[in-house]
Order: sequence, then C-alpha cells, then structure tokens
Amino acid sequence: MKKEYIVLIVLIGALSAYLLLHKENRGNYTLPEIQQIETGRITSILIERSDGPVELNRDGKEWTAGKEKYPVDISLAEALLDTLKTFRLSVLVSEKEDFKRYELDEESRIKVNVVVVMDDDKNFEFFIGKLAPTMNHTYVMLANDKNVYQANGSFRNSFDRDIDGFRDKKVLEIKPAAVKQLRVTMGDMSKTVTALESETEGDETVQTWQTADGKPADKEKISGFLGTISYLTCDTYAVDKTKSDFKTATPLISLKIDAPDPIDFNLYTSDGDDIIYGISSTNGYLFTLSDFDAKEIISGAETLLGIEKKEN
Repeated sequence: MKKEYIVLIVLIGALSAYLLLHKENRGNYTLPEIQQIETGRITSILIERSDGPVELNRDGKEWTAGKEKYPVDISLAEALLDTLKTFRLSVLVSEKEDFKRYELDEESRIKVNVVVVMDDDKNFEFFIGKLAPTMNHTYVMLANDKNVYQANGSFRNSFDRDIDGFRDKKVLEIKPAAVKQLRVTMGDMSKTVTALESETEGDETVQTWQTADGKPADKEKISGFLGTISYLTCDTYAVDKTKSDFKTATPLISLKIDAPDPIDFNLYTSDGDDIIYGISSTNGYLFTLSDFDAKEIISGAETLLGIEKKEN
C-alpha cells in the first residue's frame, strides 16, 4: 500500500472519530430548566431596549406603562403574558459568545425582567435576540448564562415597542344600535337626530331616525356614519400639545352621542400643521387621527349636514 493511501486512511479515520465525538457531545448537554411562570402573579415587566426602558405594571386586571401610568392595550399585555407562560428552550445554539450573530449583543438585544409575586418575590430575566430561520423560534439568553439558546415561538415583536407602542389607542367605541341621539356640529351648521323604535324590513330590523323638527332622517346616512365612528383608534398621542391647548378653540367637528354612556368627541386643527387633533370623553389624552380616519369622519359629517363636497 502506498504511503499516500495510508496517510489518507488515517486522516479519514481521525475525521470520522472527531465528527462522531462532536455529535455525541452536542447531544449530551442538558437544557436549563425553566420553571413555569404563574402569569397571574406577575406584577411588572421591565423591557430594556437600546433607546430606553419601558416599565409595565399591573394593578388588578389593568396594565399601565411608565411613570405616567398610561393605560396599556390589553391585547398587547396578554401577548406578553402568553409568551412568558409558554416560555420553553428547545435547543442549545452556541457556546462561543458570538452574540452579534444572533442579535444578542448589547446594542441589539432586548432585556426582559419579570417580577412575579410568590411566597417571596422572584425575578425572571432573559434576553431576546433575532428570529430564527425557522420563523417559529427566537434566539435568547438567560441571566448569568452566556450560552445562546433557541426558544419556542416568534415573540421579539411583542416586546420590541416603546411606551407609545404599548398604549391603548382606543378613543371611541359605540354600539350603533344603542345610540339614542346624535348631534353633529361643523362651524355654524348643526343637526340633531333621534332614534325611534326600530322597524322591520323583510328579515332585518332597521333603526329609524327623525330630525329635531320631527321629520324623518336618512337612516342609511346615519347608519353609515355610526359605522364609521363605531370603533376608532388614534394614530398617535400628542407630544408637544395637551388638551388644555384646545380649551377655548372651536372644534372642526363636534359630536355629542347619547348612549348608555354619553360621549363627547371633538376634532380640531392647529395653525402651522396639517394634523387633526382629537379629544374624546372616553380617553384622557390629546390624540391625533390618521389622514384616512379624519377624512372619513369629516366626509360623513358633511353628508349628514348636507354640505356639498368640493371637487378635487
């Protein structure tokens, strides 16, 4: 046998032994045991990103964000709780401290600290990296552990929000069938319509309306407008203005809705910008609406008031 063949056989044998041993070592590790979190006992969640921390606190069933105690969108809070309740590690990914590769370096990662009230208060702390190629797993690290693991679920986006991203943006919610009276005002024009007993048209029950002088009102136009405003979320909350800035201002549109819980809803414009600001009796903060929502409300109000729309 030639010397070259002998060397080749030795190399193949050594490589095979290395691969077999490496495979066995990879399968012999034990994943850290994650004790299931009792999400009903969580009192706060601190989320730290590169642009600053966000602290969420729970009081009973309500969640608030930051020292200002802004109301949090309950669906967003529940998404965090669902992730924490089912948090499981599926595989050890790396022991090489190559954190940047998995977006677990200090600049990119999201740090999460959960406070759980038990017999003694306890914390669960971990770091969130990027989404794994499977799209159903997320790279994570645990506190005091430099290994990178893969956790079940795609949940980075649920935590990757600033305070405004967690706030409850609902500014108006009504059930059209529960509205007893609606008053719409734009400038010098105003119209009040009152709901009458519903009438049946075929298999459908239709709500009928009358104006303040007792004349029938167009139920289709009113129904369409109530549908437009039945559920509204704001675009953002105002940063450089407050509700008091519009205390003496004349609203662009004013709505007074008589329902089981009466609602006042006003839209305003401000000199120097094209933003539509809003104030709702169901929300404690000055907000802005998207262009689409603002145009829909303005158009619907003009239709109810009989204002001719300008051609573009």
